[in-house]
Amino acid sequence: MSDWVTLAGDLWAPYLSAGRLDYDRLAADVDTQAWVRWIAHADLDRAGRDEQLAFYLNAYNLLVIHQAVRRLRRRSDWPGVLTFGDKLRFFGLERHRVAGRAINLYTLENSIIRRRFREPRIHFALNCASSSCPPLPERLFVAETLDADLERLTRRFLESDAVAYNAATHTLTVSRIFRWYRKDFQPSVPAYIARYRDVPTDVRVVYQRYDWSLNRA
Repeated sequence: MSDWVTLAGDLWAPYLSAGRLDYDRLAADVDTQAWVRWIAHADLDRAGRDEQLAFYLNAYNLLVIHQAVRRLRRRSDWPGVLTFGDKLRFFGLERHRVAGRAINLYTLENSIIRRRFREPRIHFALNCASSSCPPLPERLFVAETLDADLERLTRRFLESDAVAYNAATHTLTVSRIFRWYRKDFQPSVPAYIARYRDVPTDVRVVYQRYDWSLNRA
C-alpha cells in the first residue's frame, strides 16, 4: 500500500511557493500520469482507517494537480474553474480509477472522504487548485503522522485571513468552505473555530467570496 507513496517522492513540494504551484515547471519535470496509475492500482484491503484516509486525501490532491496540468498543456493561459460549466467538467465529468473504482472528484470528496471518515479537518487538507483553497500540504499524508498533520493544517488555515473577527460589529468573516460544509463543523461554525482561535461563539457569520482562479505561482 505504501509503495506508491515511496515511488512518488516529493511530488509537488519543489514546485510549491507560498501555497501556490508552479504548474509549468512541474509539467515539464513530472509525469503526472504515473500518479494516476499508482492511484488506480492501490490495494486498500489490509489498510487501516488512517492509512485509507491518507491515501484518499493524497489521491484527491494528486488528481486535481494532474487535471490542472492536462488543461494547461492544452491551453497555457487556462485561468482555473471559474464558471459553473468549468466546475462541472473538472469535478463531475472527468473520471479516474481510485483503488480500482471509477469515480470523479466530487464523489471522491463527498461520498468517500466526507461520508466514510466523518473528519472535518479534511477540509483544510484538500486543495481544489483554486486561489481560495487551503494551501497544498508540503508533503504526502501518511498514516503515522496523519492526525498531527491534519491538526497543523487546520490551525494554519484558521489562523490565516480565511477567518477574521470584528469585535466592533460582532461579526466573524470566514471562508466560504464553512458555508458549503457547515454540517461538518459541529456544534456550529463559530464554536468549531473557537477551538483554535479566541473568538466568541454567539456572533454573526459572514462568508467571504471564493476565488476560483488557478492557484498558480
